[in-house]
Amino acid sequence: MHLVDATPRRSRTLAPTPAPRYIPAMLGRDAASEFSRYASLAEDELSDIGTLTGEIGSAVTALEKERSSLANTLAKVYLPELTEAAFAEAERRTGFRGFTTRRPLDALAREEKKLQAQVAKLVGDEKWAKREQLVGPYGSLTRSLAEAKDLLEPWEREAERFEHLEGFTELVELGYDTPGFEERWWQPSYWRHWAAGDRICATLGLDDFGDDVLPAYEAARGPRDKWREEVARIQQGIGAVHDHVRKHDQAAWRLANLATIYLEECQGVLATHLERADIPLLASWAGDDRGVLVHLKRLSGLSAKIDALNEMETAWLVPSREALVGARHKYSAKAQKLARPKKAHLQVTMPDQVEQKLLAQRARRDKARATVHRIVRYDDYDRFDLAQPPEMWWLLMNDNHRPGIFTPRLRGWYDRNPDVVVVTDPRWEHDRGDALAATQVLADVGDIS
Repeated sequence: MHLVDATPRRSRTLAPTPAPRYIPAMLGRDAASEFSRYASLAEDELSDIGTLTGEIGSAVTALEKERSSLANTLAKVYLPELTEAAFAEAERRTGFRGFTTRRPLDALAREEKKLQAQVAKLVGDEKWAKREQLVGPYGSLTRSLAEAKDLLEPWEREAERFEHLEGFTELVELGYDTPGFEERWWQPSYWRHWAAGDRICATLGLDDFGDDVLPAYEAARGPRDKWREEVARIQQGIGAVHDHVRKHDQAAWRLANLATIYLEECQGVLATHLERADIPLLASWAGDDRGVLVHLKRLSGLSAKIDALNEMETAWLVPSREALVGARHKYSAKAQKLARPKKAHLQVTMPDQVEQKLLAQRARRDKARATVHRIVRYDDYDRFDLAQPPEMWWLLMNDNHRPGIFTPRLRGWYDRNPDVVVVTDPRWEHDRGDALAATQVLADVGDIS
């Protein structure tokens, strides 16, 4: 086994820290302005915390998606087919016993029998047997619908001639100019409806609303409504046939693809197990299967990234935000209190180095951002030896620097294990040597592109 040497960090020249803005005491009216400025500065810092929270959240989402995809790929390697032998082998190599307890092949057989009966029943129905004769381009229901629409269309036009007039539908609903009309002459609406009735009569060229307009409208509405009902009835019949055909096609497709569906479901269940599994244990069961080991290393590294970033947010960034929210509230309350006229000449002791503390917090978040980007960019998964604890990923991803305040749980682990060093996979060192030798051979023969 080989130890990874710590890589020296390049020294950086920091911008000079502003001179402390420390004001021991000031008059209330001036202090109010200063506390208001502190609150504004705190609000700016809260905005930056929100931005960093979003950056971490986006990174974790992308990593979780990558891990899920990788786990699905690995599940297909462990379970390439839907057989009892494949289930037994997957259980031996992954420790997942769900296939033994849930017996997917038995469930498949039961569903297959059920689907066969369902398809047979659907095929035996007249809606399936005569679907073309019913709803095809020249089907009986198709022709009946066209005929009903043709008969409906002139009555629609005639009824619309009345219904499009402003206020007509309202007058009909009120029973205007019929024994059922209940409005009285002293009500304002009575005269408005009376005027509308006269206007409609004039527009239609008829003398009286009750004696002429209503009978003419009813002569059109009656047949219109009858043919509307007929069109709706035929459309319902056509819809029933289409729905029957859809059910048949769905059941028949699932029956034809049932084995593939169950295999993909089994692989998905296994993938979920792999995302939570003990990866060093999986590696010990993988033996010399290099393909599986490469996937397991990446899976372990992605999980370590997700855990570290989640810890940065929940254990450091969230408490930082809560503390800053409290400080902003305190500054705002002070500003409002001191803005009162009676506080104008009060001598107020000011807090020490507020701006410097906020700048220090900003610098710490900038360092956290750099850590996030460094963790996300890391992709040299093959060098990791899975026999060591997953906490060791931190050293590989962070240039051999141990965790600090951003990840208190990880820092505690390293405090309890002060002498740990990263162990690289001997096979990775060997493969890397072969790759370097091959590169040198190509260099010796010159450019062959």
